Amino acid sequence: MVEEFRQPIVDRAIIAAVAKDIKIETRNGILTDESRHGVANLVLQRLESEVNFRGQRHKLKSIIQIQARNLAMALRGETRYRAFSFKW
Repeated sequence: MVEEFRQPIVDRAIIAAVAKDIKIETRNGILTDESRHGVANLVLQRLESEVNFRGQRHKLKSIIQIQARNLAMALRGETRYRAFSFKW
């Protein structure tokens, strides 16, 4: 389930930061504390954003919960799981 949300949440937040010239710095191949906090804030902001999902607007964090429940039902054999698909 992580993979279906990484691109629309994390990757998009990082690409937006780069496009806005927000510095993301590393030291010895690891994000600096300042950059790590900045990236975390960008991801948290992205989780609060709304997108269309199955005909309605939902926050991304709510869609993750919906999908987790759907996956649980699919694992119990109650329904088929349909992965989240995001359009840029």
